[in-house]
Amino acid sequence: MAHAQLIGAPLVSISGQKALRENWQGRFQLINVVEVMEPITKESVSIVDPGTIPTIVRNAFRLAQAERPGAVHIELPEDVAESQTDAQLQKPGYTRRPAPDAKAISRAADLINKARLPLIILSSGANRNMISRHLGQFVEKTGYMRCTRRWEGVLSDASRYSLFAAGIHRRDYVNCGIDRAI
Repeated sequence: MAHAQLIGAPLVSISGQKALRENWQGRFQLINVVEVMEPITKESVSIVDPGTIPTIVRNAFRLAQAERPGAVHIELPEDVAESQTDAQLQKPGYTRRPAPDAKAISRAADLINKARLPLIILSSGANRNMISRHLGQFVEKTGYMRCTRRWEGVLSDASRYSLFAAGIHRRDYVNCGIDRAI
């Protein structure tokens, strides 16, 4: 779960839980898994009403895939899982990706155009649908790129602009490029 969240990979995890009602073992057998998962997921929820299962599951997959993709956790207690429901899954409407702020784009373009020694640092966040092609065109127009070790290969190392992944040494040539970028 934490790795999926870290690299921006969509993941939905469903875990079981002791019964919420009529739990003969008492509360001492329960671990608050929802609270444990909160720091490492986009959302962590418990299903307490079987009528909400379709909505919660649909929303979990939608959220896991939404920008920035990541992990979503659903807890399903035993008694809720055993319950009957007439709830129906409603088909979601069409949604588009959010549009970026025009002023922010203009400011970023201005800074990029003024750069004398540009350097683009790529990591796992760049590994998205439709990004590689556009990013490749951007790199060709603006300058050198560098990939972090976390996600090498977002763009090809065969590119004449690739500086490959940075090493761990302080005076690694890629790190020197970062020091000189302006």
